[in-house]
Amino acid sequence: MFLACVAFAQAAQSADSGIRFITDFPGGSVAARVAAACSDLNGQEGMVVIPASVSEGTVGAFPDNCTVLDLRGRSGPNQDGMEGQGWTKGLLLRGRYSRDESTIGHNKHLQPLHVHTDFWSGGNNDCCANGFLKSYVSGVASTLAAHTPGQKYSFWGWQSNFSDGDNIAGYFIAQDWGGTSATDDEGTIALRGQAYQMDTVFTAKVTANRSGVLSYSEASHEETRGEKRLLIVTSPAKVYSAGNVANITGAPPVVHGSGTAWAREFGAGAKSNVCFSLNSETQEGVKEVIPVASIESDTQLTLNHTLKARVQGWEVAHGGPYQIFRCGVVTALAESRGLTVAPYEDFAPGDTVEMPLAYNHVLIAGRITAKQQIRQIGNASIGLDVGNVGSYRMDRGVNIVGRFKRGITLSPLLPDDQASTEAAIHYSGKAPATMLRVWDPQTDNFISFLQTLENHNVSPVDFGFDRKTASWQFQTNRNAFASISDTGVARFSGGVVAPTYQTRLATPASSQQTCAPGQMWADANYVYVCTAPNTIKRAALNTF
Repeated sequence: MFLACVAFAQAAQSADSGIRFITDFPGGSVAARVAAACSDLNGQEGMVVIPASVSEGTVGAFPDNCTVLDLRGRSGPNQDGMEGQGWTKGLLLRGRYSRDESTIGHNKHLQPLHVHTDFWSGGNNDCCANGFLKSYVSGVASTLAAHTPGQKYSFWGWQSNFSDGDNIAGYFIAQDWGGTSATDDEGTIALRGQAYQMDTVFTAKVTANRSGVLSYSEASHEETRGEKRLLIVTSPAKVYSAGNVANITGAPPVVHGSGTAWAREFGAGAKSNVCFSLNSETQEGVKEVIPVASIESDTQLTLNHTLKARVQGWEVAHGGPYQIFRCGVVTALAESRGLTVAPYEDFAPGDTVEMPLAYNHVLIAGRITAKQQIRQIGNASIGLDVGNVGSYRMDRGVNIVGRFKRGITLSPLLPDDQASTEAAIHYSGKAPATMLRVWDPQTDNFISFLQTLENHNVSPVDFGFDRKTASWQFQTNRNAFASISDTGVARFSGGVVAPTYQTRLATPASSQQTCAPGQMWADANYVYVCTAPNTIKRAALNTF
């Protein structure tokens, strides 16, 4: 549609149309013709178009206040402005501004492209009593579907600043005069990201196998197919599940079976057509399927368990029921009802197949990377800055909700960084009522988790109030333990060492008074010790 508009403008071009095609201007190079077309705009707002038919050539430093649309699909400038080093294919829109800021006006914005949308009336934000009747509107939308390997971006921004001034790659402002009428996560949000590993998988029935080129029917979720993904045979007669997995150990993970006959079923040695799945790792019907690297015996096999080209162990030594599938790797996709797989010998007409999710997957909902190259002045460098400049306090500065092995992790990049890190968590300001609080809903306890540093060896410390024993407790991973009950009774696992020791003077009622071994008393004349249950002995005190 956009190219059709350009073609229409070319046909109707006039002196005041605001659109110039460089093919209508003389010059010995593309740069000269672009400069001539920009000059012909005579300072007015407009656009210069380079048609796809124009031969190779750089645009050069064209005049100020000129926007250039390049339709040739050739490499443009990179993030540093160097020609022929940037992106290829598609439309290339260029802008160049060389006037002094004072001639433009204070707080004015310059851009070669400005998109404005006015969502005026007729919208809905109803949920959920009357059904889901929510209207969605976007100023700019981008969708991308990738079925082949590579690094993908729906939006890519890269800028370079070679002078003074703020350098902000992305800036978003969300202003709000209205309210929220729907449930869940609705609100005024300046930046929001969602990263999902999906729960739908491609399934089908094989109709033909022509040396690895499979045709199929009864396809479900065909849009989720991808190259370099596993394809497994799920026909019950071809799935092996005899016996159980006893345990999984080591890196790479070695699976030990009980009542299994893996070598007899699939043959011993290296494998490229066998895949393993543990039933307990299937979540909401989605299998975790891992290639088998080799089968050593009827009761032992090794998994090809890698992530980011590194061999990984199995975090938890699970066991129990399992499944072993015949499988291959998809090498090419047809537009519909076809794909190529290798090895292919195990796929036969009538087989049901499934393309499971990739097991070697890393999910990161948001990532911020900063590079501090020279010494900072003061405390100006910040990895993540969250601020509230309003009159009322926000309920949470940072909120983390869901299933996490670790909520927040700080990992110095280099070994020396541990010594230079002053504090993992630093608080500056008026001391709050509680500095750090962690609530365990299973035990109904409030616990603080702290870290101490002793000769650069980190020793974890747990400190908090245990409601079950009604005492404050302090414990390290070296089995040192101390507690103070709410009645004032103190207990120490390793004894008490101090320059002086003071106790209240008291005299037991008798030598058979109720007591526990180890209890002690003292008065002006004797020291009393409980040596056995309900047995007290004493020693006289003398001057010296």
